[in-house]
Amino acid sequence: MGKYQLDTTRIAFAGFGIPGNLIIRYAELCFEKPAQFPVRPRAVIGVDCNLDLPELWRWSERQAQQNFNQEDVETGKFLLGMLKEQLGSPTDNPTAYAAVTPYQRAIKTIGHEQYLKNVPVRLYYDTDIEWRITNNRQAYDDTNLPEGSDFICRLRALGNADAAFVSAKHPGYKSNGIRTVTTLSIVDEIDCIRWLKEKMNIFDAATWVPPYTLSVPDKWGTERFDFPVEFAPGIPYKGVEDLRFAPGWGETSSPEHWSYTFLWWLEGQPVINAASIRQHLTEYYNGLVGRNIISRKIPGDKLVPLKVQITSTQTQPNDIATYTGTVHMLNYMAQTPITLNSIIHVRYCNTQQRTAAFFEISPRPYTDTIWQTMNGLWTGFSCGK
Repeated sequence: MGKYQLDTTRIAFAGFGIPGNLIIRYAELCFEKPAQFPVRPRAVIGVDCNLDLPELWRWSERQAQQNFNQEDVETGKFLLGMLKEQLGSPTDNPTAYAAVTPYQRAIKTIGHEQYLKNVPVRLYYDTDIEWRITNNRQAYDDTNLPEGSDFICRLRALGNADAAFVSAKHPGYKSNGIRTVTTLSIVDEIDCIRWLKEKMNIFDAATWVPPYTLSVPDKWGTERFDFPVEFAPGIPYKGVEDLRFAPGWGETSSPEHWSYTFLWWLEGQPVINAASIRQHLTEYYNGLVGRNIISRKIPGDKLVPLKVQITSTQTQPNDIATYTGTVHMLNYMAQTPITLNSIIHVRYCNTQQRTAAFFEISPRPYTDTIWQTMNGLWTGFSCGK
């Protein structure tokens, strides 16, 4: 963590197959013995993983004795040898098994699962029992389903409403087309990633639902980002940036060129005044222009110094402060200098405990009709839907 400067507040653990047993036990240890295991996973995922090592021993014995599916037979023999070498048998050494297994179904008292009672957990399984009976001669108790479902039930009983048993929506297949229940293909990856982002508080523009009302004029474009903004990481806000682009924003010949708005929907009540706006817009547009200089390979002789001027003006209705200003910079689309006029509105939304800073931007004079459209967006803005 120290070497790679990991953000330990946004770490999830995931395990697949039998090794999933190890990662889930490791997740438990992070909360059971925090001094020895300093990571705090925000979410835990298991894919067709075994949770009960004594039961894994018994499963391995059954597969070896049954001698039906060759892959399961070989797996069972391998696991019996490995477990015997490292832990002995569950009958002879139950204490060793109890220490390292994430969960024991046969023991009805609360076990290691208690350490995940406040952690979102998802266990994915292919639940096609009929296929297992036909192809592997495996009944329900020969699968990981009993312990997986019971594990989730115990977490729910401990108050973990974010514990879920997820049945595969489609049969599992290996990349070579062979049908199998132990495969990552049983995971709906889009839904899984969405869930991970939600649980780790990672902004997802595709699924985020704004708690405010900000309309989109006909044919205008939209984008959303979270703070800190990628190209201006020094702006010290947390929240969301919500943009509206005029139809001709990116066309250098259009009278709407560079006309757009953006809302900064910010946590709490950060200090926003003429000085802070000037500082943050300087970083914002320096970062925006700089990123495009590189990607568009703009020569050095085209560059112009960036200059931001912000002035407090008469406070408009419902604002706690209103500002006007200019941003003089390189128009990286035309590779010529441009001066953007601006109006900035600031409002505090008490019920949401958020600050709304709304920026209207255009190189057109304030008498141009584009400002009527942008002003209308702010006039129609509402903190709550």
